[in-house]
Amino acid sequence: MAHKQTVRPVFLAPMTKSGKLPDLRGIAAICLRNAGDSTISLENGAWTLDTKETLSLNVTEDCAGMNVYDLTVTFSGGSTNKLQIVILKESDC
Repeated sequence: MAHKQTVRPVFLAPMTKSGKLPDLRGIAAICLRNAGDSTISLENGAWTLDTKETLSLNVTEDCAGMNVYDLTVTFSGGSTNKLQIVILKESDC
């Protein structure tokens, strides 16, 4: 019988100041959404999110996990800084 993967969403507090994303271990997915009007730069411009844009990353195999460490987030322009973060954690692996 095939193993059924179960994940649960965890909504983190939004980031509103430039800094580092909290270190995340063994997650199945992460979604970053720019909910403000500032431009968000990840890793010194390696990726940018304009207003209302979203970046989603996920693993593709059951019981595989990814680690997100030391990710720099910088806000520029605009008057409202708000990066919404949701992760998926596997609950049975």
